[in-house]
Amino acid sequence: MKDGFMNGVTDEMMEKAKAAASAEELLKLAEEAGVEMTEESAKEAFSRLHPSEKLSIDDLDDVAGGCTEKHEKCKYCGSTQTRCLGSETKTGNTVYSMYCYACERNYSYVYRNQGGGYYL
Repeated sequence: MKDGFMNGVTDEMMEKAKAAASAEELLKLAEEAGVEMTEESAKEAFSRLHPSEKLSIDDLDDVAGGCTEKHEKCKYCGSTQTRCLGSETKTGNTVYSMYCYACERNYSYVYRNQGGGYYL
């Protein structure tokens, strides 16, 4: 996009641009608002407003309030292909619910909040 592209774009116009479902819709909004925009710049603007970078499972869990603690090995098979499904605090300790992709089992482990250390 050209450096001067944002000149004259109001907050209301920006909100409509963010709500656009496609580059074509963004181009149509620009034309209706009297903002000069080419098809190429509409595609570039749309990609900036709607980045296509996907979040990893870990990122999604962190955003959704999932576990941030990672337990390295499954207590059944020793695999490191584990996923934290959730956690809760009980009697001052944090209990993590885990899933192992390798052996397809659910299990839990506890982190002692006072004194530290994990136990299964």
